[in-house]
Amino acid sequence: DQGYFCQVIVTSDGWTVGYGGLDDGPDNERVENITADMILKNDISEDGLKEIQKIKTSHGRGHAIIKAPNGHYGAVINNTHFTGDLKEGDYLSIPNKYSYFRSGHMPSNTSDKIKSMQNLEITDGYGIDRRDITTYFFHQVENDTFKGNLTDIFMSNDDGSTFGMKTGGLHDDIHFNGTVVNGSSLPIAPSYKKLATIEYGEEKNTLDGILTAAGYGIAIILIAIIVVFGIRAINRIRHTRKRNKQYRNYYQNRNYYQNNRNTRNSHHLWERQNTRDRNTKDLWGTQKRRKR
Repeated sequence: DQGYFCQVIVTSDGWTVGYGGLDDGPDNERVENITADMILKNDISEDGLKEIQKIKTSHGRGHAIIKAPNGHYGAVINNTHFTGDLKEGDYLSIPNKYSYFRSGHMPSNTSDKIKSMQNLEITDGYGIDRRDITTYFFHQVENDTFKGNLTDIFMSNDDGSTFGMKTGGLHDDIHFNGTVVNGSSLPIAPSYKKLATIEYGEEKNTLDGILTAAGYGIAIILIAIIVVFGIRAINRIRHTRKRNKQYRNYYQNRNYYQNNRNTRNSHHLWERQNTRDRNTKDLWGTQKRRKR
């Protein structure tokens, strides 16, 4: 009557919150804020559940359920509250009155989990104001094209026929992202039809992105520096080898020249000595001839 009532919240990381009862308007906002605070603190607190219970009890009926991504949950049903842990396949049925509370397990090989949930909805014994049903199927996906969470949303209408009622005319129109689905077009549960799929892509940390980009930039710069110094080192080695080769050739040629020069000088000296010997002999011979 006061114009505001939040029924379901599904977050991108897997928190699920559901509300029901007579606490519309400011009281419903208070309950919503309490559960939002639990999500922000990542803690389903006992004090928060007690505060929600006080609000629900003041209205005589109502419920709230909050479930963390790891399966831990907290539930309030009118004048009581409790916590627990859901494992894969477990379910809870939270009505506005605790005596109608149900829990159980759905086999993992169930061929149509959405239809099974529809059957759980229409067999909930609480309430005479039976109308449209919204089912949220939250699942994680990681493949080559997408990494994150998907929430598939399905619609149907509970006409009360399971309990001999005729409430099919109580349906509501559904407004979703600018699209209106006429309530009269909703299939009767357990039949259903899909409304939409919400994609929650994995959020990237901006700082991590900056650091990653900076890391790539630094790596590229370091590689460039290594390449430049590598090229310089190679050129330096080549230049050194070339210069050493030139030095070796120079000294080899110089030694060869000196050796040849020494050999020629020795030959000239020997020739001079021989010539001198001949002169001596000639002189001696002349002297001897003179004596004769």
